[in-house]
Amino acid sequence: MNIREQKLFFTRDGFSIWEKICELSTEITYEIINWCLSERLITTLPASKDEYDWFLYKTYLDLKEEEKEQELVAKISQYLEIISVPKSDFNGLLYYFPINKIEINNIYNLLKDLDFEGIDHVNVNLFSLLTTKEDIINIRLTTDKITTYMNHKISQKTHTELRIYPQRDIILQTNFSGYTHTDGEKNEFIAEIHRRIAASQQGSPIKPYNFSDHTLRRLLVINNESMPSRYRFDNGIMKFSVDVKHPMSFLDALCHDDIKYLYDNYPISVVKLNRGEEISLILDGSEGKIMSRLKNLQVIDIDKFISEISVLLRYDYLNHTYEEEMKNLARRRLSVGTIPQREAVIATAKKEIGEVFETAFKDETQVIVKLLQNTFFYCLLEKKIIPFDENTYKLDEKILVYLSKISSLAKEEITQILNFLIKLGADNGNNIESLLERLDTAIPTTQVINYASGL
Repeated sequence: MNIREQKLFFTRDGFSIWEKICELSTEITYEIINWCLSERLITTLPASKDEYDWFLYKTYLDLKEEEKEQELVAKISQYLEIISVPKSDFNGLLYYFPINKIEINNIYNLLKDLDFEGIDHVNVNLFSLLTTKEDIINIRLTTDKITTYMNHKISQKTHTELRIYPQRDIILQTNFSGYTHTDGEKNEFIAEIHRRIAASQQGSPIKPYNFSDHTLRRLLVINNESMPSRYRFDNGIMKFSVDVKHPMSFLDALCHDDIKYLYDNYPISVVKLNRGEEISLILDGSEGKIMSRLKNLQVIDIDKFISEISVLLRYDYLNHTYEEEMKNLARRRLSVGTIPQREAVIATAKKEIGEVFETAFKDETQVIVKLLQNTFFYCLLEKKIIPFDENTYKLDEKILVYLSKISSLAKEEITQILNFLIKLGADNGNNIESLLERLDTAIPTTQVINYASGL
């Protein structure tokens, strides 16, 4: 029985014969074909170089004797040892929910004896990785499927892997088309794991993390030197995809008028980040997908990327604009004007707050301004009072009165919040990581909000 190529990334313990053949050079493949001829495993040669890989693979498929099959596999593996280990493409969905308060051994015990109702013959393997840097749990879910092709029985193992980063509240689920389970099955996998780890009852479906426009902009600033080579802008009606031909940093790209115009006027939905000359990763924000179509990745490359973006997800509650929540309060608590006029108060306030921030410090990317706008509205909604003495900047008195009525905070308290945020923004420059950490310290909360994470 022959084994079809498998897609394993995190829990791979070997490579299929087809994957090994694809890694060999044309010259080495031809040497092995000649060896097959000398061993009388074949009687003809391929007509062209383009046929070498398939010809050798078909030779392997046609072997009837197990001993001959093992000899050919050993010959291919022998050559493979002198070249680099095969790397892989990647396609995964990222989920984010609180799990970091649970010790890894307890998580492991919670996931033992996983059972998925309605999905037959799923074999579950758990792998606990305890390292000096980070503890990780891998789950491999496997279903065997037998198909027949040209009188050959082919065993196809369908794998879906989940990699749990407990200290980062992140789970990655592989999503290779045609090689992992169906979307419905994968949804059930993540829902059951979420139920066990987060002690959550069955509710709305667990969705991949929604990387907002603002989150992607923050990622670009943090990874300024990663040489982004693709941006996709999406206004809900049209999509604009920009491929950057010559490597340049994100801030250098903004010096080009065309890119700057799109950046200033349209939300970002997809970015492609280059990690050196060979490695690149695509992050599809709205789908919560991390992808690379080129076979150039190892597990460590994904781990490094997760480490970088976890800085953003750790402060999940600052990803949200809170504009709609403020409008809801305005509709209920303001007694003057029509409903649209009350809602317009928030839009006007947001605009003025942004202008005050822009007056106080320079921010070409607008990432820090938007982050502080989010934080300002969050403080008003949650009544987070931040005492501050240096109250240099003030909002328009009329706007200040409205915001006081909407939030039930005193005008002086709102002014203190505004000036504290201005001071942090001016002090931190473009250091997003430092700014996020200082904001989170000043506003004590680690709450994950549903509309930010996609839960």
